[in-house]
Amino acid sequence: MEYRPIPDGRSEAFRRLVSYAFSPESGPELEDEGKPHPGERYGLFDDESLLCVCRHYFLDARVRGEDQSVAGLSAVASPPEHRRRGHVAELLGKSLADYRERGVDFSILWAFKHAFYRRYGWGTVNDYARYETTPAVLASAAGPDHGEFKRVEASEWKSLDSIYRAHRTRVDFSLQRSEEWWHRRIFERWNADPYVYRWDDGEPRAYIAYTVNRNDENGEKTLRATDMAYRDFSGFRQLLRFLASHESQIDRIRFRAPPDCPLFEMVEEPGEIECTRHAGPMFRLVDVERALDHLSGPEERLTLAVSDPLAPWNDRTFSVSNEGCEPTDEKATVEASVNTLSQLYAGSRSLAMIERVGEISVREKRARPILESLFPPRRVYLGEHF
Repeated sequence: MEYRPIPDGRSEAFRRLVSYAFSPESGPELEDEGKPHPGERYGLFDDESLLCVCRHYFLDARVRGEDQSVAGLSAVASPPEHRRRGHVAELLGKSLADYRERGVDFSILWAFKHAFYRRYGWGTVNDYARYETTPAVLASAAGPDHGEFKRVEASEWKSLDSIYRAHRTRVDFSLQRSEEWWHRRIFERWNADPYVYRWDDGEPRAYIAYTVNRNDENGEKTLRATDMAYRDFSGFRQLLRFLASHESQIDRIRFRAPPDCPLFEMVEEPGEIECTRHAGPMFRLVDVERALDHLSGPEERLTLAVSDPLAPWNDRTFSVSNEGCEPTDEKATVEASVNTLSQLYAGSRSLAMIERVGEISVREKRARPILESLFPPRRVYLGEHF
């Protein structure tokens, strides 16, 4: 078997395979791909037979307050005639080796089933809340009527990027966006291009992208926000004012936000809001040694044994100190699976929580404060798909 890029001449085979894996009810043809995805298509081949496929995005994301190169893994799919033979595990392992060779130490993905990817070393990095309510409910939380909203086109993406860059400093795992990303992922969608509006108050302060869908059964119209950002909290209130202004034409409003969004505390009728909490994307350390070298090491040395089902270069014991990280043959004071270590590294899960529910063993009491100083909690939220 050989892992290699999928050539342009096989792009139709890639699309058909992904379509069958994720939406078989649509039939053998995939939706029109007139709006191609940024990213690299790779596959596992047996001679010229395509066994399984994936797409790699090479992105920059904030990890512990600094932009780092991150590999986004997407569109992992295998046809039914090649399943249950270990091909996807092989593809994932070779993808990790590819990332490592390119100098990328982190991987992130949106899972079709979290348990599947957890088995291979990814851990859930953040949750998100999905809110649904009426425009009238949001009106009580709206900001004062000042400034102006203006519909913007893709050519004005830089004015939105200035807002987004201020917004993303508040959370880890937010992505750095290129012009191509703005055009193809924010101003364009697979089924319908969104409306995009910006709020200005002397300068661009907030924006929202959204689509409107009509339910054929009951005729209800739902406005679904696909992206929004703001320089400060007053901008969020202005976006709520904008959403509330659709009361005469929209029945329902739907958007997602970090779990700590204070919407219930802001509105007069919180009981009129439907809120569901969902597991978000998954994160993985590609190279443990290099990833730990990114951190300020502890004053007191720690020996850490890592179990990794896919990356043999991680499946070993490491010595971690302020002089760096390196493999060691010493007995480990801490043992952890790579997915649990990845969650600690991200900062989205505290050590206390990891000890209650994760796969970690702290063998010496002195190791606990060392771990807590090495991996202090962070505010983590990635809400956009790729």
